[in-house]
Amino acid sequence: MRDISSLELKIISKELAPFINGSRIRKLYFLGEESFRITFYKDNKTLHLYIKLLKTINSTNYTEGAQEPNGFVMGLRKRLENRVVNSIEQKGSDRILQISIGKEHFLLIFEMLAKGNAILLDEFMKIELSFKSLEFSDRIIKTGHDYKYPKGDSLSLEEASVKINDILDELGSDKIISILSRKINLGPLYIEDILNRSGVDPKSKIISEADKTKISKELSLLSKRLSEEKPRVYLKSDAIFDYAVCEIIKYKDLESKSFETLNETLDFIYLKERSLITDTGKAERIKESQLNIEKQEKLAVSLLQVSKENAAIGKKIFENMNIINGAIAYIQKNKRATLDELKANFPELNIKKLDLKSKTFTITLDD
Repeated sequence: MRDISSLELKIISKELAPFINGSRIRKLYFLGEESFRITFYKDNKTLHLYIKLLKTINSTNYTEGAQEPNGFVMGLRKRLENRVVNSIEQKGSDRILQISIGKEHFLLIFEMLAKGNAILLDEFMKIELSFKSLEFSDRIIKTGHDYKYPKGDSLSLEEASVKINDILDELGSDKIISILSRKINLGPLYIEDILNRSGVDPKSKIISEADKTKISKELSLLSKRLSEEKPRVYLKSDAIFDYAVCEIIKYKDLESKSFETLNETLDFIYLKERSLITDTGKAERIKESQLNIEKQEKLAVSLLQVSKENAAIGKKIFENMNIINGAIAYIQKNKRATLDELKANFPELNIKKLDLKSKTFTITLDD
């Protein structure tokens, strides 16, 4: 599934804020690869927040088994568990979600851009913990370094609605969709839809004054559409194809499933993926357990057989102990005795081998 867009992250943060603001962090979990779960508690209710870097941040009712916490998550637990959340919000119009926590004002940041990252800052914006240590041309993400937000001059939907005419007047030789995607922080899917609704070819490099008016109108209408239309998942051949926070023209022929919130939409998408991984893991562990049980059963049968054989051998030795002791005494007295002499004197023992150096002999006890 594609990366989450800035517009979608903004909606997610607004949906989460009423519960998470003022809640307590109960537990933090590492789910493997680049996924986490945070449990928030408030008014005798619990909210589980699922995070998959670059892809999603959404509330969920599915709590799969976590992996052993790595150093990053252990550090988060030590500093954040049972502390009150001050706020959760998007940073400007960037693909960054940040959670302010406790009187110390820790800032837990999830960067849903570039390579994706999770970072904990202290009140002075110094990096205390980072899931990944990364270096960019203009900033370093490592413990002990001062944190800098990624540079960007993209506009939010509200800002772009005011400045759209200025943006369109600055068109150069690039495609209009590329220029608008750089200037307006919505996500390519929504920029393309605005152009399609305006009747403007997204690949066009030249637009008329009439086109500019249409684009400006559609951009302004997007805010209204967001309040009136429901988030949805688009399906193709019964499989999840894409999702959006409102109707997308180019998907009009696809089947869709709508949801009340974007959190529910994203949970629907990633729940199937997570449960499949978990179910596969469970199946593999069950299969491994079954194989171990079968090995143990075979070993138990083998040990029982050996035990029975050893008991039979012990019984035979006990029954022939006088003769065996006699043979031992014979080779101790006759230090140059041969195997043939020993066999002739003790035919009942079925002697197979004689070692005078170690003063031992090997016998076969027939049934």
